Amino acid sequence: SQAVAREKGPGDGLMLDRSGRITEASAANVFFIDDDGLMTPHLGLDVFPGVTRRLVLQIAASLGMPIRERDITVDMLPRIHGAFLCSTLSELRPIGHLGSRFLGTSETALFRKILDDFRSITHEATSK
Repeated sequence: SQAVAREKGPGDGLMLDRSGRITEASAANVFFIDDDGLMTPHLGLDVFPGVTRRLVLQIAASLGMPIRERDITVDMLPRIHGAFLCSTLSELRPIGHLGSRFLGTSETALFRKILDDFRSITHEATSK
């Protein structure tokens, strides 16, 4: 409920387009982890083509991880077991909860591998 959200102080919210599809968070792109791998909303008018988003897709592809850019609706969320946000400012940020549901994103092997490779690439570039 709104009262609980105000009391707990939500960190961010997922945005929906006019058709009810998930697009992104308030200032970041979003990725979801399910049994089939990684999925993210496909680029369109309501999804920002972020540089960090593109790098995450490249990393996942180089690791041979299944990636799906597709329409994602709220009714698909119960089958995910991880999610993360990405942006230039905050880099990769695991989502720990969707509403009251706990997600163990930061412990998933898929997220850890993408995060490790991301840090290796970005920290190497900034240390030169």
